[in-house]
Amino acid sequence: MNWRRSWSGRVAPCPIESNGDVRVWHTRAGRLVLVCDECDALWFEPGAIADTPESQRWQWELEGDEAIERPATREEIEAAGWAGHVTNWG
Repeated sequence: MNWRRSWSGRVAPCPIESNGDVRVWHTRAGRLVLVCDECDALWFEPGAIADTPESQRWQWELEGDEAIERPATREEIEAAGWAGHVTNWG
């Protein structure tokens, strides 16, 4: 089981990996990122997730020593204004 499937705050299906779901995560630097639980593509805002890979604004790695720390909490997602993008809270 993929460790990222342990939390079900799903935002969207991944447009890059058909088996993946994009979920909200918290980084050590304190910001929220969206990560595909299969291909690990990253987005920094929900509006950057588009229907086709060609129109994506995504990347494969975080910058510097920033790392994914844990699933974002519902409170963190709401505070960021992203709650309307979550389709499954679990």
